[in-house]
Amino acid sequence: MKNAVDKLYIYPNWIMTLPVAPQRKVFPYPVKEMVREGLWPKVDSLYICHNCFQPLAERAKYASHMKKCDMPKGKMVYSDVTANIQVYELSGHGDMAMYATKFACLLACFVPDKQVLYSLDSFLLYTVYQVRGEKGISKLVGGFSAQPVSPKWENTCSAISVFTVLPPYRRSGYGTFIIELSRALAKARECGAVTAERPLSSLGRLSHGKVWLKECYAALEKLLKEGSTPSLTDIAKEASLTNEDVISALSSVGALRPCSTGLEILVPKDATAFKGTSFFNPNKVFAEPVIGIRQKYHRRS
Repeated sequence: MKNAVDKLYIYPNWIMTLPVAPQRKVFPYPVKEMVREGLWPKVDSLYICHNCFQPLAERAKYASHMKKCDMPKGKMVYSDVTANIQVYELSGHGDMAMYATKFACLLACFVPDKQVLYSLDSFLLYTVYQVRGEKGISKLVGGFSAQPVSPKWENTCSAISVFTVLPPYRRSGYGTFIIELSRALAKARECGAVTAERPLSSLGRLSHGKVWLKECYAALEKLLKEGSTPSLTDIAKEASLTNEDVISALSSVGALRPCSTGLEILVPKDATAFKGTSFFNPNKVFAEPVIGIRQKYHRRS
């Protein structure tokens, strides 16, 4: 079916043109539901609530809806007042399933080569908000999905399945933040090595590679201080990475070379180049449910 909707309004003044991709054969939002609610095929633009992700056809209805729906949904898992970021978790089953499905549709609008799943029982979705002002007004920055338990790998879990940063916030560090947060949440589940779902796009490989390299450096630095001669397996275990991800990260900066025993790790004289920068703070991750951004925002920093 042809995609008749080509613009999304996440906020009244933000017009986001959907990326045109030949691989997208189905519009991400459920067509039957949109026909029933009178949204399809009468409109070429949709207004998306950034709290519950309900698609609306008219700006007046959107304004009325936002007066009632003024808080993010889900369980807060991250809050950092210094960086003005809060993150909420939506489960693909139970009370949050409806919101999770609608958010998955929004993600799919910007990741057209990924398949949209309307049955998300085994997935968790995370919404990332920028929070500003004394009232804690939130704006959706992006988000990601993760499958906590994957049958594909033994002793390995996928930290992230799909992620996107909305166009107004790209090239601002949020992509790196999302990857680092997803890895921290996956490590908390103690599932072994933490990787990303394959296949990776070229941009995804670049984004993940930066984080993998940073974590390889941290592991390498720790192991060297302990007086050991680290191997690839040692680095992978210390960083909770797969051997494949360690090789990919170190190869990207020429820190590996072939030798008689396999691959030799070249320790750089100035290893600070590996550190990278990020505003992710592991101390701001927590798991207890927190309802409402305005009541808890200043208390959770």
